[in-house]
Amino acid sequence: MEVQDLIKNGKVGHVAEVIADLSLGEDVLATRGPKARVVNMDLAGGALMDIGIYSITWLFLALPHDRSLGEQRHPEVTSSMKKCATGADEDVAVKLTFISALGTASSSFKGKNDTDRYSSMRPAIRIIGTRGEIHVDGPAYRPTRYRVIPRDEQGLQTETEEMDRPIPGWGLFWEADEVARCIRDGQTESEVMPLEESIAIMKVMDKVRQQQQLVYPERIEFLEYPLDF
Repeated sequence: MEVQDLIKNGKVGHVAEVIADLSLGEDVLATRGPKARVVNMDLAGGALMDIGIYSITWLFLALPHDRSLGEQRHPEVTSSMKKCATGADEDVAVKLTFISALGTASSSFKGKNDTDRYSSMRPAIRIIGTRGEIHVDGPAYRPTRYRVIPRDEQGLQTETEEMDRPIPGWGLFWEADEVARCIRDGQTESEVMPLEESIAIMKVMDKVRQQQQLVYPERIEFLEYPLDF
């Protein structure tokens, strides 16, 4: 929310590009075996579905798109993917092309963008504007630090502002808190993440799956309910 407010207030000008990555640095197949949830096709395993959602969500949070434009706001999607022996993807890269901006989201089990868990290889997210940048340290699902790097009219970097935002726990409780708030206030959807936004992100992920021929077992793909197991 804080980073979004900075963008909306024009702190770095028009956002032209966002680069977001979440990579874990683990050969899951070797360390946990083929039945591990994150590489098990019967459990919808893979980097895209497990961790890719965080990188892609950052693109939607930071890139300029008008929620009122309906279908026009859905970006062009291109992707690449590497699969492991189970058929699940272990590396995925997604490029989104909006009308006035570009976004690149990458996720990997084997690759790693944080070698020491202290974000020494910062940042995990770069928000690149016409008047500066915002760098957000990883991991993408639980960032605790960001920097605003403004530029003057000559394009020269001015004084950097660094913000620390310690977080209790390991995340995920925000989602629960937002659901509870919506229920309390009688809202049928979140203003922070409206249903249309969720559907737009899901369509991007479905497009990536289509492009890369990532198909799960029929009982997962099946669209008629209730399911008969």
